[in-house]
Amino acid sequence: MKYTLPILILSLLISCTPGKSSKSSSSAGSSEAPATNEDASSYLNLEKIERNIVVRTFNEYNSALSLATDVPISHENVVIEFNAIKNSLPSNNSAKTFSSFSQVSALRLSFSYCDVYMNISPLWKDFDFDSGSDSQILNMLMENLLDYSSSKPSDITKYADLKSKLDDIIKNKPVDGQVLVQSTDGGPGTVKKRLTTMACSAILSSSYYTTH
Repeated sequence: MKYTLPILILSLLISCTPGKSSKSSSSAGSSEAPATNEDASSYLNLEKIERNIVVRTFNEYNSALSLATDVPISHENVVIEFNAIKNSLPSNNSAKTFSSFSQVSALRLSFSYCDVYMNISPLWKDFDFDSGSDSQILNMLMENLLDYSSSKPSDITKYADLKSKLDDIIKNKPVDGQVLVQSTDGGPGTVKKRLTTMACSAILSSSYYTTH
């Protein structure tokens, strides 16, 4: 199922997500992700790119998303999307190869993974989105895709800005008077699942996954 990706999600992509999880760090490369929002926002400003930022190539990024979600890279939906956008993703690890087109392509690929992830993951496939709270959904999403624990005060502080923006998506917060998913698109549970898929995409296309 395809969903329109609203512009709000793109605004999340420069949000810094410090630290690396064991899932996303298995690909080649050892440089740290930037530690501040200012550093992260430089990804789309070539004049401010730091030399120590190492981006993932299209194959490395594809593998990182597969590892994080347990969705095979051979899955039909993923293969179709990957073949359509891979030429827009970096072919080497230089930050200068990562452009605004790369960011949009990363979002498209991450959405493809998240769409499958929500339907096959043991965590989500039988989840009751009608009764699950926004807080429960958000914590489950972050704890499984990021190096984050909702019981650690240091993590709560470190990820506060990102969590707030993801919460806006989960809550279907209006942007310029328009909500992300219309209520006519399905019942409350269906709408909430779509919003969770969008929030998942924002995480997987952020600097946490696009860089080493």
